[in-house]
Amino acid sequence: MTAFMRLLAVALMASFTLPALAQDVVVGSKKFTESVILGEIAGHLIRDKQIQVKHRRELGGTRVLWEALKKGDIDVYPEYTGTISQELLKGTDASNPAKMRAALALHGIGMTAPLGFNNTYAIGVTRDTASRYGLKSISDLRHHAELPLGF
Repeated sequence: MTAFMRLLAVALMASFTLPALAQDVVVGSKKFTESVILGEIAGHLIRDKQIQVKHRRELGGTRVLWEALKKGDIDVYPEYTGTISQELLKGTDASNPAKMRAALALHGIGMTAPLGFNNTYAIGVTRDTASRYGLKSISDLRHHAELPLGF
């Protein structure tokens, strides 16, 4: 991994073929707010190291960013480890960070440490409703199809 990748602690995936530090680093982001914000954070961290940055915002979905990264159209973008293992590396053993890094390396891609937050799904329910129906997990709802849900 290059020194640049060690400096970048926010974005999860970066091409091993990063441009020379005299060139602009191109950060990509997907077409949703969280990805754009993470791309902006990555850009700021890179700029703090006196490296020029271009942020290409809202490029599209996972496959668009993945292909852009592999082709060198972008140098780095934030990605969920679940998306990496379940979509991008589907069919390979990417069950832990070390295996994920090894599988990504076969594509010339590196990955930083996870960002330290969890994006697990949850459903809010009042304490009274949870108590009345014995709800402790999302899967408990399977026994209560009569409950109205609003999203």
